[in-house]
Amino acid sequence: MMTGFAFAHGGEVHPTTGLSTIGVAVAFDPVEGKGRPVTGRLTLTIPKGWHLYAHGAPDEFVPVSVTQQAGTVDSWQVLWPPFTFVTIENERMPVYEGSVTIPLEGTLAVDAPAVWKGTVTFQACGADLCLPPETREVRGELR
Repeated sequence: MMTGFAFAHGGEVHPTTGLSTIGVAVAFDPVEGKGRPVTGRLTLTIPKGWHLYAHGAPDEFVPVSVTQQAGTVDSWQVLWPPFTFVTIENERMPVYEGSVTIPLEGTLAVDAPAVWKGTVTFQACGADLCLPPETREVRGELR
C-alpha cells in the first residue's frame, strides 16, 4: 500500500515548445520505525513522442539521475528499471518512454525527518528536439 504521496509535478506546458512537460511523483510505503527498511517509488510520466535517457546512457545525453538529501535514508539505493532503445544517429541509446517507475530503498535513518527530500535530473527529447536538462525537487512523506 502506498501512502505518503507528497509531491507531484508536471502536466504544465513548456514555455518554448508548447508541449506537456514530464510529470514527477514520489511515494513511500509505510515505515515501521526509524532504523527500519523503507521502500518508495519515483514515477516519471513522459508525454507521447518524447523520451528520457535511461541511467547508463553516456553523460552527454543527461541520463536520469536521482539524489537524496543527506540524513534521511541510509544504505540508499535506486533500483533502475528496464529500458527500451532508440536509434539516434546510428547509435542505440537506452531510454525511458511513457510512464516509468523507479524503485527506491534503504533504511530510515535514526534521526530522519518526516519528509524525504531529493532531486531528479533528466533531459526530455523528441524526434527533432531536446529540451534543456531539468533538475526537480521531489518530496515524500515517511510514515
